[in-house]
Amino acid sequence: MAFSKPKFTKFILAPYSKYWESRTTIGRRFTVRHLKGGGPDRIKTREGGLGRIKTRKSGPDRIKTLKGGPGRIKTRKRGPDRIKTHKGGPGRIKTRKRGPDRIKTREGGLGRIKTLKGGLGRIKTLKGGPGRIKTRKRGPDRIKTLKGGPGRIKTRKRGPDRIKTREGGLGRIKTLKGGLGRIKTLKGGPGRIKTRKGEPGRIKTRKGGPDQIKTREAKMESSFCSISSPIGVWGL
Repeated sequence: MAFSKPKFTKFILAPYSKYWESRTTIGRRFTVRHLKGGGPDRIKTREGGLGRIKTRKSGPDRIKTLKGGPGRIKTRKRGPDRIKTHKGGPGRIKTRKRGPDRIKTREGGLGRIKTLKGGLGRIKTLKGGPGRIKTRKRGPDRIKTLKGGPGRIKTRKRGPDRIKTREGGLGRIKTLKGGLGRIKTLKGGPGRIKTRKGEPGRIKTRKGGPDQIKTREAKMESSFCSISSPIGVWGL
């Protein structure tokens, strides 16, 4: 009696099941269940009009979008933004870092933008825009608006769209202590303004360079000068 090779049948998708069902014939019939994996029947979608999408973080059956879509939507299991929609909806959009379908926007006309703290979800502006707006969760400046509004603008360190301003006529500027958010002035300006909490504006001078500030101390009338004593005389 000649030995016959085992015959393998096609994989059959069991309806309403999370398993692939395969049947192999080796001597007698039995059923082997396999987890769903990759393959040509994985889901490739555009985000528009799909409602809530629950993606896998990794693996062959994660959601892969077609080129030209608004980006990859990463869903959250809990929270107010758990419903995932297309770009204009209330969901949280995680932008692609590279590729032709990354989101490039200007802040003008977008109203309030809630950006992620860092990573791929940050707003990337077109060249010539007012910079990148980084929102704060708490505080009086938590509402993010355009450049002239009350929001806090975090400037870009490099690039042609970094903010260069003169301090004159801007009123009180609240700058960050250090890092990317500091105000950078044009050459010839009065210098860099570093504000304090309780003062309208403290000017920190530059040590060298063409725009260094050389000032004379303002005349200060001290209270002990009016006392007729040697201390008062030397105080004057």
